[in-house]
Amino acid sequence: MTALFPFIAVLILTALAPSSLLDLLGVTSPWATPLMAAGASALLCRSPSSAAACAVSAVLALETLLWMQGQSEAVQAAAHLATAGLLGAVFALTQGSQADNSATSQAQGDPVRPAMTKNEVANED
Repeated sequence: MTALFPFIAVLILTALAPSSLLDLLGVTSPWATPLMAAGASALLCRSPSSAAACAVSAVLALETLLWMQGQSEAVQAAAHLATAGLLGAVFALTQGSQADNSATSQAQGDPVRPAMTKNEVANED
C-alpha cells in the first residue's frame, strides 16, 4: 500500500491541476498537467527514477483517458509524457540537493591572520 500511495496522490493532484487553474485564473494550459505531475512526484517520491516513473504513470493515465475521448493527439501526449518524466527526475534531484553555495562555505580554510582594518593598512607604510 505504501508504494501505491504516491502514485494515487500524484494522479489526483495531476487531475485537479487544470481544473483548479481554470477556476482560479479563468484560463488553463495543456502543460499544467505534466508540470503538476512532475512537481507532485518530486515531493512524494524521493529518488529521481521513482519520481520520473510516478510522473509518467500519472500523465499516461490521464492522457489515455483524453485519447479515448478523442481530445488528445499522440504527439502532444508523447511530449507531455517526456516532459513529465524529465521534470520529475530533475525536480527530485534538485530537491535532494543539500549543497551550500554560500561564500563562507567556499572558503578554503582559516586565514593565517585576521583581516586588517583601514587604519592598520595606513600605518603599515
